[in-house]
Amino acid sequence: MNKSVKLKNQIIKNDTDKLLFISGPCLLESEKLVRLIAKNLINYTKKNNFNLIFKCSFDKANRSSDKTVRSKIPLDNL
Repeated sequence: MNKSVKLKNQIIKNDTDKLLFISGPCLLESEKLVRLIAKNLINYTKKNNFNLIFKCSFDKANRSSDKTVRSKIPLDNL
């Protein structure tokens, strides 16, 4: 069964031969680091003919301990 999902201008569907990666850092630690990771993932997926959805969280509220860092960037800065 072929299905598709539209995210803005991108259509994601399961009738392609390309593998789809949904990948990125679990927590946004800095703009410099997230741009470096994104650049490397884009280059890797282009080189290996994969599709990519880049995903990164700026606030990780789903931690199992209240002592872990939820966000390294204060929400006031957004």
